[in-house]
Amino acid sequence: MHGGTHGVPSHRSRTAAARVPSSPGRLSGAALCLLALVAVAGCGTTGDTPDGKPSAPAHPTRTTSPPAAPAPPVPSATEPLPRRVADLFFVPSAEGSPLFSNGYRVDFANDLNALPAYRDATVAYDLTSLKGKMVIGPGLRRGCVNKDHVVTCPLPASEGPNDPAFWLKTLPGVPRGRAGEVVFRVTAPHAPPVSGRTTVMVGSPRFAAEPKPPPRRGVARGAEVSVTPRFTYQGDVPLPGGVTVGLESSGSSFSATYANCRYDSLEHPTQAECTFPGPLSPGDSRTLRLPVAATVESVSRLEPREPVLAGGVSYGIRPAGVLDPEFGLPENAPRGTGPALRLVPDGFEPPPKALTYGGIEFTTELNEAAADWAAPAITIKGRVGEEIELEMPPAVEHRLDASSTQQVKLKVVLPPGVSATRVGSTWLSSDAAYCTREGVEAGAILCAPGTAFEPARLGVRIDRASAAGSGGSVEIVDLPPPANGRPDPDPANNSAPLRVRVVR
Repeated sequence: MHGGTHGVPSHRSRTAAARVPSSPGRLSGAALCLLALVAVAGCGTTGDTPDGKPSAPAHPTRTTSPPAAPAPPVPSATEPLPRRVADLFFVPSAEGSPLFSNGYRVDFANDLNALPAYRDATVAYDLTSLKGKMVIGPGLRRGCVNKDHVVTCPLPASEGPNDPAFWLKTLPGVPRGRAGEVVFRVTAPHAPPVSGRTTVMVGSPRFAAEPKPPPRRGVARGAEVSVTPRFTYQGDVPLPGGVTVGLESSGSSFSATYANCRYDSLEHPTQAECTFPGPLSPGDSRTLRLPVAATVESVSRLEPREPVLAGGVSYGIRPAGVLDPEFGLPENAPRGTGPALRLVPDGFEPPPKALTYGGIEFTTELNEAAADWAAPAITIKGRVGEEIELEMPPAVEHRLDASSTQQVKLKVVLPPGVSATRVGSTWLSSDAAYCTREGVEAGAILCAPGTAFEPARLGVRIDRASAAGSGGSVEIVDLPPPANGRPDPDPANNSAPLRVRVVR
């Protein structure tokens, strides 16, 4: 959650198509003559005889090829090209920092392949208003050229936080405040031009947020947690346009939406950007008039089969109109339907070395409950003499009324009549998932935790028919101690049978 435009905190800690020019070559006089002879001799054209009657074709058996169909036109753009454009871009003063800014960029459409009209586009950044105030450097994005404070680049297929078009540094003696602007213009052969502008400010905005409180523990699923952003502006330049508060929830979704906020979705949103009007001067403190609430969810959005054990709501503050390099919603993101949130003056005094972000964290009732681990039962099915590759299944973790699976370390004891044929990781693409005879008693095999995509594998062979019905075992070993201090309530099911089924 650090980083961002110089002095602007990042809320979260997140190819252009080649242009091939066509150069028609020149034909020599001999070549032109040859083409003329071929046209006369082989094209099968007709002419008029002296008596005015059409003559027979020179080669009546030859036919001309039909003309090639014209290439389909390149479709034009059907949506605005820029995804996000900064209204403000801050560059530290020469006295405030001798370094270059973090770089200027425009977030264009995420996928230019969906906008073929812009595949051969160029973008020109006009910085002539900053002459004598700022220098461009120390380098440019690949393919960009700076000529007299106009930077021209091929339109990138994607432009991210680590791929700005250029960097700026303020010259000594330039006062803080408005210095000029960047005017960009996108031109393409098959699409109308697109332009925009960004005001360039000399100064370093910075915010100090209220420290996070201790995590809330044992929150029930379906209950609400809330946070009230509170901060002090500690920048060295006034903010006439106000501030934007970016909020993000995990393990939860926002309970309500507000008119001055944009969301990733109006149904169970997890990201929001709320903008509040200015001005804001150095030393001003603000807080939300109402807290922002989020509802704790039962299952994870990233892993729908996994219950939510912990989560939180975090926020970061930045000047309104400034792009966060890693967090941000497009301008056309849906707006909330409820009343507008409001910032009000506050007497908050940040502690020394306060962070630029805040929020609240929580654990759910599931996280506080004891975890009952259950080893997976395994059945080896095959013919006598057949070699079989076993994939070690995950163990099951029960907490209250919820269950989840997790790859754990397993000790395998093969039943009589079954032997191991491959123990090791040489045939795997990863050394993380392996089985070994080392570190366990004779006759046992230890399989390290794999992943859901690449579980540990063990090669076995059914040596004789009498193996059917004989018993081996699979046992969970080396479980980490529970973070909440609650032991496994049923350790007996940490071991499960390994059976053999012989088929003909």
